[in-house]
Amino acid sequence: MRPWFNVLLVILLLSGCATTGPKITSKEIEELRKELEVKAFLRRVRARVKVTEVGVRIIKALPEEERKAKGLLYTGMILSDLGDVEKRAFHIRAKEGVLIAGIVEGSPAHRAGLMPGDVILAVDGERVRDVKGLSYLIERLKGLGRFIPVPSPPVSLPHGARKGRIPEKEGKALSLKVLRGENILWFNLLPELLPERIDFAVIESSEINAFATPSGVIGVTYGMLRFVDSDDELAVVMGHEVAHLVKGHIIKSIPTQIIAILLGTIVQQEAGTGGEIVAQAIRAPFSREFEREADYFGLLYAHRAGYDIERGIEFWERFAVEIPASLSRSYLSTHPSSPERLLRVIKTVKEIKGQR
Repeated sequence: MRPWFNVLLVILLLSGCATTGPKITSKEIEELRKELEVKAFLRRVRARVKVTEVGVRIIKALPEEERKAKGLLYTGMILSDLGDVEKRAFHIRAKEGVLIAGIVEGSPAHRAGLMPGDVILAVDGERVRDVKGLSYLIERLKGLGRFIPVPSPPVSLPHGARKGRIPEKEGKALSLKVLRGENILWFNLLPELLPERIDFAVIESSEINAFATPSGVIGVTYGMLRFVDSDDELAVVMGHEVAHLVKGHIIKSIPTQIIAILLGTIVQQEAGTGGEIVAQAIRAPFSREFEREADYFGLLYAHRAGYDIERGIEFWERFAVEIPASLSRSYLSTHPSSPERLLRVIKTVKEIKGQR
């Protein structure tokens, strides 16, 4: 080893030893890291419960003509595999099973008496080891009719109305073997069949955004959850994304996307530049029209679910003020400008609520 390398190594070691402030041990750092991991996990669970609660309430209130026979079996459980963080969060000693990390109030799981921290060990006598296996067991019950069909609420709902009454005695309940603390308990769970196959996710991003995917998942960012002031505002956002899926905007956009890509490629090959601009110019007008339709029907869906859609006016005004870039748009913009959206929301709210 060369002498200069030894000198450099000593310098690096000495520079790493000089620390300002109180002494902190590696053990203290590790303990705090584990504590923060638990808090971050529980925060994600609370956010997922909130997004699911609002989203499901909107889906249940969809009008009859937009309800599908093959929906999603809904339990109201926020599930998680049993990892180290999950075990520490709820002081669990079980080696296998599926953790119920959160439960939506008023859901089938809530009515059944299940609680956050419960660990599902078996369903109808079949052992479960992970979320994927449990989800498969529950989903396959759809063909057996072991669920409650959620009825469509009345067409005209007064302000503050809630979902329609759910039949109390239909279907055949699942038998769940559950570990709660040190005790083994049994619960009967009867899922609900939602009229749309839509699921929900929380995205760890500070960006103010919500989106729908082709697979039927609506994602809401932490940034959006911090930005909204109430469940009513969140319902306006969620209603918009539900409308994208119900109206088939993602599927309808595929032909336009293909044409845009083809023409953009041709322009790029012929001119050597401008291909992406051409493609975007083709996509943008169709995208803006889908956004306008989703804004309109999203407000209608949120209103049918009993949310105060006038809060949508406050949401879009605040969005325009805090995100000035949204105040104007170009021919390449995929969304209408905030002033246009705000005006449309104001007029749509008056229309839906029968105001002049």
